[in-house]
Amino acid sequence: MLGNRAALERINASGAIFRAWPDLPWVQDGAAVRVAAAAFDGGQESERLMGRLIAEGKPGELAVLTLVPAIHANLSTGSNVAEAVRLPANLGLSFQGVKLAGAFDITRATARAWLTLPNPDGANNANVLRLLLNGDDLTDVRGDTWVIDFGSRTEAEAARYAVPFIHVVEHVKPVRLLNNRKSQRDRYWQFAEFRLGMRRALAPLSRYLATSIVAKHRAFV
Repeated sequence: MLGNRAALERINASGAIFRAWPDLPWVQDGAAVRVAAAAFDGGQESERLMGRLIAEGKPGELAVLTLVPAIHANLSTGSNVAEAVRLPANLGLSFQGVKLAGAFDITRATARAWLTLPNPDGANNANVLRLLLNGDDLTDVRGDTWVIDFGSRTEAEAARYAVPFIHVVEHVKPVRLLNNRKSQRDRYWQFAEFRLGMRRALAPLSRYLATSIVAKHRAFV
């Protein structure tokens, strides 16, 4: 079982992947996950001269063996998209979404209740409560999960929003203080990746395109 494309790239640099199963069900009962597997060598295996990709068959059916010229590090055939390079023209136009690394999420009911709560200096909780959309929401069902998002605010600025900040101190801080990354320990009230560049790019826009990074088929919403 393999999940690290960098490792597969190193394998192809010194040898070759001569068989691959890009989409297999996990063998343990009750695990709703799928995995990829590959067979490789240092270059001596005769099958590597004509790479073989084993495509997944339907449940109860035998898999189909297909001869292909090569198997790339992402376990695909045909054009090697792994060799694609970044286009300078796209700089500042495409971003990964935020990464929370903590229990910043709250229910819709909680968010609605907090929106009406006052703060000592008049700060509006609407400034730090946002609807969160993930890949499932983009491709299937629109979710209703909200997050406490302090963005790049300092700890003192975040503390102005009393109830959301207390929630983060109680539910996020204890876990983040155990994180191996110093930046995540020191900035426990912020997302692990709050994507300041993305926020600046989106600020003047009324709409934008989004896509799930883990979707099998690329779709934009």
